[in-house]
Amino acid sequence: FRGVAAPPRPRRGYSTKTSHGDDADRVATRFQRRIAANAARSPRVPCVAQNYPDELVGLREHVPPRDAPRPPPDADAEKLRERLHELQDDVSKCADARAETGIGRVGLGGVLKILTLGFTWAFDQGKTYHVQDHQLTPSSRSLWELLEPPSKCDRVPDENEWDEHATTFRRGKYAPPDYAHRGHFWWVAQLIGWLFRPKPDILKAVDEAMAVLPKGEPFVGLHVRHGDKCRGERPDGPSVGDPSSFLNLDDTGRPEDHRIECGSFTEYMIHVQRLHDLYGVKNVWLATDDADVVDRATRDPCYAHFDFYFLKYDRLTPDQYAYVDKKTGEEGYSLEECQNAGSKKSRLKCPLERDRFDETRTMVVDLAILARADALVVSLWSNIGRLALEVSVAEKGCVPPVISRDVGWCSTDGQIHDGTIYGHLNC
Repeated sequence: FRGVAAPPRPRRGYSTKTSHGDDADRVATRFQRRIAANAARSPRVPCVAQNYPDELVGLREHVPPRDAPRPPPDADAEKLRERLHELQDDVSKCADARAETGIGRVGLGGVLKILTLGFTWAFDQGKTYHVQDHQLTPSSRSLWELLEPPSKCDRVPDENEWDEHATTFRRGKYAPPDYAHRGHFWWVAQLIGWLFRPKPDILKAVDEAMAVLPKGEPFVGLHVRHGDKCRGERPDGPSVGDPSSFLNLDDTGRPEDHRIECGSFTEYMIHVQRLHDLYGVKNVWLATDDADVVDRATRDPCYAHFDFYFLKYDRLTPDQYAYVDKKTGEEGYSLEECQNAGSKKSRLKCPLERDRFDETRTMVVDLAILARADALVVSLWSNIGRLALEVSVAEKGCVPPVISRDVGWCSTDGQIHDGTIYGHLNC
């Protein structure tokens, strides 16, 4: 969907007067000139090699110069893929495989992050890594209907031996000896690239969705996760008929613990604007679960110089993710809580019956498109934001520009200390 061509207005929180006393019209004119100057340049978005191992660990942004050269094909990645193919696709090795069971009720990002731990241990042991069927509760459909299974084994011994050794890989940075020189980020990205291999019908859906993007033009992948993370707040709504109402939105008074997970559209677009200024890119693929964000992207005149594209499906607004425990009266905000309730379903008043499989399918398509983007603006606090960067690096063989609105990849501030063997899901 192309943004409405409306004159740019000052961003919310900005004064309509400059230090020289210019009025809003002159400010808008200067802004339009800057946009026109960027449009006159041929868009170019670089993709570069890492300067040193683990350069991206804890880094909030990676913005190389537009004329940075693209690196040659990644020989280490090719070597690793050959080894993974040997281990994972040879059915004669299934009898000695290591199995992963009981992943738990976590989202797509959490599942894939957990799997990298067992995958690393199995690889170090020279074993095939098999994942037992993971059902997407409550649909009883399997994740492996959307993604290629990690191995071609049908059945393997039911054991979970790697659990005893998983702490080796969940604390600190690690890569197997043959790839230690590439660092922890590179290693995780390669494993995620192997685990995230969409089925042919999903790839077809990705190609069909991307057909609306202008051919030959770069685009930014923008992921805005709101939903249950916003705990009922609507930082980009409710919207009304007058587009100028967007200028009155203000999230500065919201609790700090809410804002780390629930950033407003404006917070993200500041970074998209920066990429526009650096590289001349104006096409934006918007992956979001919030209907308010889509509405704002298509109507807010501040962003009329961008063209937004997104999947068409029935999104919720953050307040619709609420549920109520009818026994205790306790309120919460979690789509997964309602989807995974099982026997508790009878005591939860959930807003909508959303099919977990359909939700995950939409997320897989969006994630595949984000990974193909020439640059990324995401939250690296979010599993999906990290997955988008990791899959992108694995597929491209280089690091695209990326800006995180909150923490860096594998940032200490972003760790999840849950007391289990799964430990730090962030990296």
